[in-house]
Amino acid sequence: FIPALAKHMSVLTLLTNKECNKVFPMWTKKYQKAFDAIYHLVTDLEMLMVINYDNPSKKIFVMMDASDRRTRAILSFGETWETACLVAYDSYQLNTAQCNYPTHEKELLTIVKALKKW
Repeated sequence: FIPALAKHMSVLTLLTNKECNKVFPMWTKKYQKAFDAIYHLVTDLEMLMVINYDNPSKKIFVMMDASDRRTRAILSFGETWETACLVAYDSYQLNTAQCNYPTHEKELLTIVKALKKW
């Protein structure tokens, strides 16, 4: 997971609605600040690794979480989930209907989206 990514992305997500196709909102300091924060979060991350299937002592781990507005999942590879290295990650913003799902359905949606992606 990228810490605080959702907070900064929510600012820029407002720029992706249908109205923006007609009249794009003025790029303000608020948008630039969010963009810069995302840029630094992403470029400061360690590199992703590739799964080495020839190493039987290491395992593949999939961890997921759902909040009120987003789902997050990571795919990692290592001897334990605590020391595993990141292979891939996924984040999905729930739509209005999905925000009303009960917790167990949001968690299941997270699993389905991650497995479809990977």
